[in-house]
Amino acid sequence: SPWYALLFLSYITFVVFAVIRVITALFVKETLACAANDAEIAMEEKRKLADSFQSKLELLFESMDVDADGLLSQEEVSNALLNPLVVRYLSTLELQMKDVQFIYKLLDDGDGLLT
Repeated sequence: SPWYALLFLSYITFVVFAVIRVITALFVKETLACAANDAEIAMEEKRKLADSFQSKLELLFESMDVDADGLLSQEEVSNALLNPLVVRYLSTLELQMKDVQFIYKLLDDGDGLLT
């Protein structure tokens, strides 16, 4: 009967459409979960990079502290920036001399010494 064929064809079309929608929803859900995981990984990598940069700056400042009193004066920084090895190390950190001066001024609490 043609009516039965039309009903059966409509049923098959509806079921196939529903199955395709479910498969698409699962695919989108999995993709979003992977994207969220990628964001977490990227944030963790940036945190590790920041920690590494901080430890390198601490090492640099410790090496600039000539008198080893735990205080870094502007004079010690200026003298260290005359050393070509320090300048080369700064370039590996992608810093310039003016950046170090800016960081020093930023960290200075007004007494002219960094602790």
